[in-house]
Amino acid sequence: MCRAVIIGAAILILTASLLSGCGIKTALFHREPPPVKAEVVREADWEMDFNDVYFVDANNGWIVGETGTIIHTDDGGKTWKSQDSDVDVTLNRIQFTDEKNGWIVADKGLLLHTIDAGRNWRKRAIADGRLTGLHFPDRNRGWIAGQSGALYHTEDGGLTWKFRASGLGESLHSVYFANLREGWVMAEYGVLLHTLDGGKHWDMERLSTVHSMLNVQFIQDGQIGWVAGTGATIGFTRDGGKTWKVYSVEDTEITKIPDYHYAVHGLHFADANNGWAVSQDGTVIRTTDGGESWTKQETGTHSDLLSVHSLDSEDVWVVGTYGTILHSTNGGDSWNVEAETTSEPLAGVDISPTGHGWAVGRRGAIFRTRDSGRNWERQESSTVAGLNKVFAVDNKLRKVDVSNFFQIIVMGG
Repeated sequence: MCRAVIIGAAILILTASLLSGCGIKTALFHREPPPVKAEVVREADWEMDFNDVYFVDANNGWIVGETGTIIHTDDGGKTWKSQDSDVDVTLNRIQFTDEKNGWIVADKGLLLHTIDAGRNWRKRAIADGRLTGLHFPDRNRGWIAGQSGALYHTEDGGLTWKFRASGLGESLHSVYFANLREGWVMAEYGVLLHTLDGGKHWDMERLSTVHSMLNVQFIQDGQIGWVAGTGATIGFTRDGGKTWKVYSVEDTEITKIPDYHYAVHGLHFADANNGWAVSQDGTVIRTTDGGESWTKQETGTHSDLLSVHSLDSEDVWVVGTYGTILHSTNGGDSWNVEAETTSEPLAGVDISPTGHGWAVGRRGAIFRTRDSGRNWERQESSTVAGLNKVFAVDNKLRKVDVSNFFQIIVMGG
């Protein structure tokens, strides 16, 4: 068995003594090789991260992501086709107000709009920075939020947009209106903005956490709502936001989020009881009691998951990094990995004079050769972190740099 030992990145040269049944061997790491160009080991359909997913019915849905990517299905996800966004920036959020009219907010202050189900998208610049919050409570009235306290509102279906002062200078991550008058905006460090007059005035409120909320959703009456964000934080209210029950870093046994460092990137409720939240390392959790308790669902992926959308308590879609698309028709009891990038761009490779070598890359990828690179086999790294450099010494010892922060020394073949 191989054993991993973590040591500080400041150690540049290490003499390692290996104990084995045959005695003691000593090895010295040689000089760090020059960086190598990333390679693709296996081809895939999409080489970008997906940030959001939205379905208007069981058949018609859209997914948006990096480099202006929009893909659309009209057959319930059996097939997906690209739509031309005419931009190359990251697309962050998407919402349709009906089967034809849709909106997307993006980096560089861009807003995209379609009136024909995405066959054509029109772009316009609304702000200077990144836009991440988007919500239309009806077809004509909509809200956009983003960096530097950006908050914009339309009352005429997007023909004109007016700036609304939020009173904050930091990023606004998400916006949601329970009705035309009552709305919420999620800001940094547990700060919420709340309006009761359609956004003319905003009151600043604070959750019992310093973590930033990335998502907010209320059901139609505005009394029951949920928030989620960094620090494995999930919260809910049953009295219109007067009080909040917040689960955070100390409550991962309740939320079932594997690591309190994880951020809950996506949250969606189909009704007052049934909801899902998604996080890093393929994490999907589900509640059937409105957020009081949660169960972790097995997804079959280690990709970071960034958004979830459900049409009802059974039909659920999830998207994430590396082109990952997950779909469940039974509330998440089982998941189909509809698509996922399986390629592993490599960041480091080294082969010793004996012909033994390793290549490393993202998602903990480690590949080994015993014949100077003519053939490669994958090895288990027990991590999903990005691996940047590897130093091959012989067939017993090698060093791997993990995300430039620390190193793993692996002993054994």
